[in-house]
Amino acid sequence: QTNHTGVEITRFSQKEQHYGVASIWEDQVNLRSYEHRASTEFDLISSTEVTETASTVPKMKGLLASITTNVSAINSTSLTETRFLDMLEISWQNQDSPVLTCMVNSKLKRAIDLFSAGGTRNIDAQTGEIRLNITKYYSTYGEVDVVLSRDLNNTASFAMLVLFDKEPMKKAYLDRTHLQPVAKTKDSDTMVIIDDLTLEFGNQLANVKYSGWLV
Repeated sequence: QTNHTGVEITRFSQKEQHYGVASIWEDQVNLRSYEHRASTEFDLISSTEVTETASTVPKMKGLLASITTNVSAINSTSLTETRFLDMLEISWQNQDSPVLTCMVNSKLKRAIDLFSAGGTRNIDAQTGEIRLNITKYYSTYGEVDVVLSRDLNNTASFAMLVLFDKEPMKKAYLDRTHLQPVAKTKDSDTMVIIDDLTLEFGNQLANVKYSGWLV
Protein backbone atom coordinates (compact mmCIF):
# COMPACT_ATOMS: atom_id res chain seq x y z
CA GLN A 1 0.00 0.00 0.00
CA THR A 2 1.04 3.60 -0.54
CA ASN A 3 1.43 5.71 2.60
CA HIS A 4 1.69 9.47 2.38
CA THR A 5 1.81 12.31 4.90
CA GLY A 6 1.61 15.93 3.81
CA VAL A 7 3.91 18.74 4.93
CA GLU A 8 2.55 22.21 4.16
CA ILE A 9 4.10 25.54 5.17
CA THR A 10 2.96 29.02 4.19
CA ARG A 11 5.39 31.55 2.70
CA PHE A 12 4.78 33.75 5.74
CA SER A 13 5.91 30.98 8.13
CA GLN A 14 9.00 30.36 6.04
CA LYS A 15 10.05 34.02 6.27
CA GLU A 16 9.41 34.39 10.00
CA GLN A 17 11.97 33.57 12.69
CA HIS A 18 10.88 30.68 14.93
CA TYR A 19 12.31 30.45 18.42
CA GLY A 20 14.53 27.39 18.82
CA VAL A 21 13.98 26.30 15.21
CA ALA A 22 16.83 26.74 12.75
CA SER A 23 14.79 25.48 9.79
CA ILE A 24 10.99 25.41 9.73
CA TRP A 25 11.08 22.81 6.97
CA GLU A 26 13.37 20.50 8.92
CA ASP A 27 11.24 20.93 12.03
CA GLN A 28 7.95 20.15 10.27
CA VAL A 29 9.37 17.26 8.25
CA ASN A 30 10.68 15.67 11.48
CA LEU A 31 7.26 16.12 13.10
CA ARG A 32 5.34 14.66 10.15
CA SER A 33 7.87 11.83 9.84
CA TYR A 34 6.97 10.75 13.36
CA GLU A 35 3.28 10.74 12.40
CA HIS A 36 4.10 8.82 9.22
CA ARG A 37 6.02 6.13 11.14
CA ALA A 38 3.19 5.76 13.68
CA SER A 39 0.60 5.39 10.90
CA THR A 40 2.73 2.81 9.07
CA GLU A 41 3.29 0.84 12.27
CA PHE A 42 -0.45 0.73 12.89
CA ASP A 43 -1.09 -0.58 9.36
CA LEU A 44 1.62 -3.25 9.65
CA ILE A 45 -0.14 -4.54 12.77
CA SER A 46 -3.85 -3.84 12.26
CA SER A 47 -4.56 -3.19 8.58
CA THR A 48 -7.13 -5.36 6.79
CA GLU A 49 -6.43 -6.27 3.17
CA VAL A 50 -8.28 -4.26 0.53
CA THR A 51 -7.93 -5.12 -3.17
CA GLU A 52 -7.38 -2.21 -5.54
CA THR A 53 -10.25 -1.23 -7.82
CA ALA A 54 -11.02 1.80 -9.94
CA SER A 55 -12.47 3.51 -6.86
CA THR A 56 -10.63 1.77 -3.99
CA VAL A 57 -7.11 2.32 -2.70
CA PRO A 58 -5.30 -0.97 -1.91
CA LYS A 59 -4.41 -1.80 1.69
CA MET A 60 -1.94 -4.37 2.96
CA LYS A 61 -2.91 -7.27 5.20
CA GLY A 62 -1.38 -6.58 8.61
CA LEU A 63 -0.08 -8.96 11.25
CA LEU A 64 -3.38 -9.52 13.07
CA ALA A 65 -5.36 -10.26 9.91
CA SER A 66 -2.64 -12.63 8.67
CA ILE A 67 -2.98 -14.98 11.67
CA THR A 68 -5.90 -17.27 10.81
CA THR A 69 -5.19 -20.76 12.19
CA ASN A 70 -4.26 -20.63 15.88
CA VAL A 71 -7.00 -18.13 16.74
CA SER A 72 -9.35 -18.29 19.69
CA ALA A 73 -11.91 -16.00 21.33
CA ILE A 74 -11.68 -16.93 25.01
CA ASN A 75 -14.20 -14.49 26.41
CA SER A 76 -14.17 -13.69 30.14
CA THR A 77 -11.00 -15.73 30.78
CA SER A 78 -8.14 -14.31 32.84
CA LEU A 79 -4.59 -14.53 31.56
CA THR A 80 -2.56 -16.86 33.76
CA GLU A 81 0.98 -18.17 33.38
CA THR A 82 -0.40 -21.64 32.59
CA ARG A 83 -2.52 -20.30 29.72
CA PHE A 84 0.48 -18.31 28.48
CA LEU A 85 2.55 -21.52 28.40
CA ASP A 86 -0.25 -23.26 26.50
CA MET A 87 0.05 -20.63 23.78
CA LEU A 88 3.83 -21.00 23.69
CA GLU A 89 3.47 -24.76 23.26
CA ILE A 90 1.16 -24.32 20.28
CA SER A 91 3.69 -22.03 18.62
CA TRP A 92 6.64 -24.30 19.48
CA GLN A 93 4.98 -27.22 17.69
CA ASN A 94 5.06 -25.27 14.41
CA GLN A 95 8.45 -23.50 14.39
CA ASP A 96 12.04 -23.74 15.57
CA SER A 97 12.83 -20.05 16.02
CA PRO A 98 15.07 -19.29 19.05
CA VAL A 99 13.04 -16.19 19.97
CA LEU A 100 9.32 -15.42 19.77
CA THR A 101 7.62 -12.06 20.27
CA CYS A 102 4.63 -11.60 22.55
CA MET A 103 2.67 -8.41 21.86
CA VAL A 104 0.11 -7.26 24.42
CA ASN A 105 -1.84 -4.20 25.51
CA SER A 106 -1.25 -2.42 28.81
CA LYS A 107 -3.79 -4.47 30.81
CA LEU A 108 -2.40 -7.86 29.81
CA LYS A 109 1.16 -6.61 30.25
CA ARG A 110 0.36 -5.99 33.91
CA ALA A 111 -0.87 -9.59 34.21
CA ILE A 112 2.38 -10.91 32.69
CA ASP A 113 4.43 -8.71 35.02
CA LEU A 114 2.78 -10.55 37.94
CA PHE A 115 3.62 -14.06 36.68
CA SER A 116 5.26 -16.42 39.22
CA ALA A 117 3.35 -14.75 42.06
CA GLY A 118 5.34 -11.57 41.79
CA GLY A 119 8.69 -13.36 41.87
CA THR A 120 10.13 -10.83 39.45
CA ARG A 121 9.70 -7.94 41.87
CA ASN A 122 13.05 -6.28 42.65
CA ILE A 123 13.26 -3.76 45.47
CA ASP A 124 16.35 -1.63 45.81
CA ALA A 125 16.56 -0.91 49.54
CA GLN A 126 19.07 1.88 49.01
CA THR A 127 17.06 3.92 46.51
CA GLY A 128 13.57 2.69 47.39
CA GLU A 129 12.88 1.72 43.76
CA ILE A 130 10.46 -1.08 42.90
CA ARG A 131 10.99 -2.75 39.53
CA LEU A 132 8.26 -4.97 38.16
CA ASN A 133 8.61 -5.31 34.40
CA ILE A 134 8.92 -8.54 32.42
CA THR A 135 10.44 -7.88 29.00
CA LYS A 136 12.00 -11.32 28.50
CA TYR A 137 10.44 -14.69 29.37
CA TYR A 138 12.38 -17.98 29.26
CA SER A 139 10.46 -21.23 29.08
CA THR A 140 10.76 -24.87 27.99
CA TYR A 141 9.41 -23.73 24.63
CA GLY A 142 12.00 -21.04 24.05
CA GLU A 143 12.70 -17.39 24.67
CA VAL A 144 10.01 -14.72 24.38
CA ASP A 145 10.35 -10.96 23.99
CA VAL A 146 7.38 -9.28 25.69
CA VAL A 147 6.38 -6.08 23.87
CA LEU A 148 3.85 -3.49 25.02
CA SER A 149 1.73 -2.10 22.17
CA ARG A 150 -0.78 0.76 22.01
CA ASP A 151 -2.18 -0.75 18.82
CA LEU A 152 -3.94 -3.58 20.67
CA ASN A 153 -7.30 -2.84 22.25
CA ASN A 154 -7.67 -2.71 26.05
CA THR A 155 -11.41 -3.38 26.26
CA ALA A 156 -12.59 -6.76 27.56
CA SER A 157 -14.30 -7.94 24.38
CA PHE A 158 -11.21 -7.18 22.26
CA ALA A 159 -8.26 -7.56 24.68
CA MET A 160 -5.74 -9.53 22.65
CA LEU A 161 -2.46 -11.39 23.14
CA VAL A 162 -0.44 -12.24 20.06
CA LEU A 163 2.56 -14.58 19.82
CA PHE A 164 4.48 -14.42 16.57
CA ASP A 165 7.75 -15.42 14.96
CA LYS A 166 9.43 -12.33 13.45
CA GLU A 167 11.97 -14.33 11.45
CA PRO A 168 9.79 -15.08 8.37
CA MET A 169 8.20 -11.60 8.42
CA LYS A 170 9.65 -8.74 6.39
CA LYS A 171 8.70 -5.24 5.32
CA ALA A 172 8.83 -5.31 1.54
CA TYR A 173 9.27 -1.90 -0.10
CA LEU A 174 8.23 -1.14 -3.65
CA ASP A 175 9.30 2.46 -3.01
CA ARG A 176 11.44 3.54 -0.04
CA THR A 177 10.37 6.42 2.21
CA HIS A 178 11.25 9.76 0.63
CA LEU A 179 10.19 13.42 0.47
CA GLN A 180 8.46 14.45 -2.74
CA PRO A 181 7.48 18.00 -3.82
CA VAL A 182 3.87 18.64 -4.79
CA ALA A 183 2.85 20.99 -7.61
CA LYS A 184 2.17 24.48 -6.26
CA THR A 185 -1.51 25.44 -6.43
CA LYS A 186 -1.72 28.01 -3.61
CA ASP A 187 0.36 30.29 -1.43
CA SER A 188 1.74 27.46 0.71
CA ASP A 189 4.56 25.16 -0.33
CA THR A 190 3.70 21.48 0.00
CA MET A 191 5.71 18.28 0.11
CA VAL A 192 4.68 14.69 0.81
CA ILE A 193 6.44 11.97 2.82
CA ILE A 194 5.65 8.89 0.79
CA ASP A 195 6.49 5.21 0.53
CA ASP A 196 4.99 2.01 -0.87
CA LEU A 197 5.29 -1.19 1.13
CA THR A 198 3.61 -4.37 2.30
CA LEU A 199 4.10 -7.07 4.92
CA GLU A 200 5.63 -10.35 3.75
CA PHE A 201 4.25 -13.02 6.06
CA GLY A 202 5.62 -16.57 6.35
CA ASN A 203 4.91 -19.68 8.46
CA GLN A 204 1.45 -18.58 9.54
CA LEU A 205 1.07 -21.69 11.75
CA ALA A 206 3.82 -20.49 14.10
CA ASN A 207 1.68 -17.61 15.32
CA VAL A 208 -1.05 -17.58 17.96
CA LYS A 209 -3.78 -14.98 18.53
CA TYR A 210 -6.15 -15.15 21.51
CA SER A 211 -8.67 -12.39 22.14
CA GLY A 212 -11.41 -11.56 24.63
CA TRP A 213 -9.27 -11.81 27.76
CA LEU A 214 -10.81 -10.59 30.99
CA VAL A 215 -9.17 -7.26 31.89
